[in-house]
Amino acid sequence: MGLKKTLVYGIILLVVIIVGYVLVRPAASSSSSDAGTSTSKVKLIDTGYAPYAFLISGETVDNKAMRALAGFSRDRTLNADGSVTITLHALKTGYQDQQYTVPRGDSLYFIETSMGDDSVPDGEFNLGDDAGVLVDQDGYVVQ
Repeated sequence: MGLKKTLVYGIILLVVIIVGYVLVRPAASSSSSDAGTSTSKVKLIDTGYAPYAFLISGETVDNKAMRALAGFSRDRTLNADGSVTITLHALKTGYQDQQYTVPRGDSLYFIETSMGDDSVPDGEFNLGDDAGVLVDQDGYVVQ
């Protein structure tokens, strides 16, 4: 059990580092010498989290995504501008709700690195390894 817990904390730390990098990195330069290239963008599919990513921004959510969302209820609201607001309500006290606005054409994935801590219908034992990741229409991580 100790090794599994250490692995989960290691994965959480890696997610925080990746998300932090994506959020605070300097914008790519657009000078004529590097126009058309971008070294600062990361595609979700190219990360180690791709196998743990479950699409949750669609009108429906498949069974695997529903299992990943254990511990949350999901609300989906279509906005006037075509974007979608996804609200994940934590079902256990002590955990916070999560809310994401997904622009038209973009997608929201839910990262669940450890399905072993989920027990449907009782829900999630550890919400610390769960996070939403916004991906643009080209598959690049936005948030």
